[in-house]
Amino acid sequence: MSELDRILVTVDTASSLAVQQGDRPLRSEIQALTGLRGMAAILVVAYHFWPSTGISTNWTRDTIGRGYLWVDLFFILSGHVMAMNYARLFSQGFSGPVFAEFLLRRIARIYPLYIVLLGIQIAYTMAVYGNFQQVHAWAAVSVDDPIRDFPANFLLAQSLGVS
Repeated sequence: MSELDRILVTVDTASSLAVQQGDRPLRSEIQALTGLRGMAAILVVAYHFWPSTGISTNWTRDTIGRGYLWVDLFFILSGHVMAMNYARLFSQGFSGPVFAEFLLRRIARIYPLYIVLLGIQIAYTMAVYGNFQQVHAWAAVSVDDPIRDFPANFLLAQSLGVS
């Protein structure tokens, strides 16, 4: 077994992950990175609820008040985890079919949660406000033309100038 084979990650269809090193399989999850990603995500959420102007102590202002930096850390760590998880897929180089498989796996992982949360947000807006014209309402969907904008959001095309 080559050195490269020992460190590459095997991804099966059920998305269970295992790293092979020598004769013993190791989990591909790096718990320290998982914890750090979790803390970064929590600090980003805290930043959105408490902007730096509303924080009194220096330590909290420097930690929570710079939430945009936690986004950077989260993305860097997520990129590392994705590279580790998809290394085997791209080990033979880049090609259209390999890239298509990568995209399908990413969409299969992210899209169901996206649709559920979008549905909850739409239901919340209708239950609380009764329409989609609430500009200053927190967590409300505000769109000018729901017939045009909702399909664009469901297809993840809202930033492509469709809506």
